[in-house]
Amino acid sequence: MSKKYSLLVKGASGTHVLSRITSLFMKNQVIIDKLDYTNIKTDAAQFSIQAISDEKRMNSIVNQINNIIEINNVTVKYI
Repeated sequence: MSKKYSLLVKGASGTHVLSRITSLFMKNQVIIDKLDYTNIKTDAAQFSIQAISDEKRMNSIVNQINNIIEINNVTVKYI
């Protein structure tokens, strides 16, 4: 059953990190409802992502995001 999830991802800034994150959603066939990108510092950024998916796919995406070297922290909430 699909649920709405909110992810807060903190890591390095740059379009390459954003591209890697969004490609994980595309690969798992999950549509992003909302995406916000905020520079915290010159070398750090925060990504706020809302998506609708089932728990298995979302867990897979979160695990893959955690494996990206430039990512420091991922927080997931069920909305």
